[in-house]
Amino acid sequence: ALVDAIAAAGRYRVHEVGEGAVDHEVEGVTALDSTRDADALVAALAAADVATTAVGPSVLRHLAPALVAGIRARPADAAPLVVMACENAIGATGQLRAHVAALDPEAAAAARWADTAVDRIVPGQPADAGLDVTVEHYAEWVIDGSDLGDAAPDIPGATVVDDLAPYLERKLYTVNTGHATLAYHGAAA
Repeated sequence: ALVDAIAAAGRYRVHEVGEGAVDHEVEGVTALDSTRDADALVAALAAADVATTAVGPSVLRHLAPALVAGIRARPADAAPLVVMACENAIGATGQLRAHVAALDPEAAAAARWADTAVDRIVPGQPADAGLDVTVEHYAEWVIDGSDLGDAAPDIPGATVVDDLAPYLERKLYTVNTGHATLAYHGAAA
């Protein structure tokens, strides 16, 4: 139902909360249900410059067959597809690449893979929110460009770096540790 609603509307609204928060209208959006229209997904991947995920690390293995098909379907003169798994897991893109390589090592070698550090809290959404999504104002998206070369994407709001490790450590030791500390104190109280 959500895929159909997004495809029909072609837009959704992002509500930021917190200091400096604003609303954003996201337009030109479509959605595909790969279980109902696998050909459309393959065609979209074959034509894309960048493919990202945000589905949870345990789902990545299920995406590999579609990625293989999309990479195989790319025109011979197309630039390599840049793939980034934007998951709350260290090395998620490497995990996705391994799933693709297990099915087709040539497809895995034909794409460019970049690990990421994504930081934006998206709390549980109310059941009646429709297509709108509420997020915290603070957001950071850091892309490991060390293996991308000229294929590094120019994405507004994203930062491409040569060494992702310091950004991951900062997130773990400041953001995640801060959240865990508050949760432990809350539980103790």
